Amino acid sequence: MFSEIPEHKILAKRLSTRIKVLKTIYGSYERAKHIRTTILLATHEFETLRLRDAVAVALYKHTFVLEKETTEYMDDLHPFLPNVEHRRETFKMLLRDIKTYRRLCLQNTLNQFTMLPGYLPLDVRKYVVSYISTMPVD
Repeated sequence: MFSEIPEHKILAKRLSTRIKVLKTIYGSYERAKHIRTTILLATHEFETLRLRDAVAVALYKHTFVLEKETTEYMDDLHPFLPNVEHRRETFKMLLRDIKTYRRLCLQNTLNQFTMLPGYLPLDVRKYVVSYISTMPVD
């Protein structure tokens, strides 16, 4: 039964489920841990994701909000909280993983752009790359 379902669809379902669960998690530290595992899954399985998979694009667009949210959490950490250094390290690792995922998306977009023939006009190339890349091209 499972052999009939493509691997990228299973991965997209796992990522979308994790994103839906994220909306129900409250607390900055617990939320950061869950976001980090989701981004790590997307990063490790990046080759499995389809280029224009809706979940990968949504996660990329959401990384900007997550980065801002995480830096606010880091700034709001009270020094007398238990395990404050461990929490700060978790937030730093999350920021690093967000940047890694963004870098993968950017490299993917640039690879798609360089694969196109050089004689195409820039507007056409930009349109084609915006259709096939993970990262939105403006």
